[in-house]
Amino acid sequence: MYDRNLGCYYGAQFDEAADSDKAWLAIKVYLDGVPLILCEGFATEDEAELCALQEWFEDRERNSQFGVGA
Repeated sequence: MYDRNLGCYYGAQFDEAADSDKAWLAIKVYLDGVPLILCEGFATEDEAELCALQEWFEDRERNSQFGVGA
């Protein structure tokens, strides 16, 4: 999911280099295109997406007090 106010994308990415079954990452990507790994080691894409969604909620809450996107 892309958040226009925060200027970044939150989602899941498959880690092809991982050696285990838990190869999904929760990521945040700013406009520069470099992904930041929020959490790793998820067995499914849905689990990674939920982690990214939780981070999005926390970022929105942290930044709302400063008027980001106002």
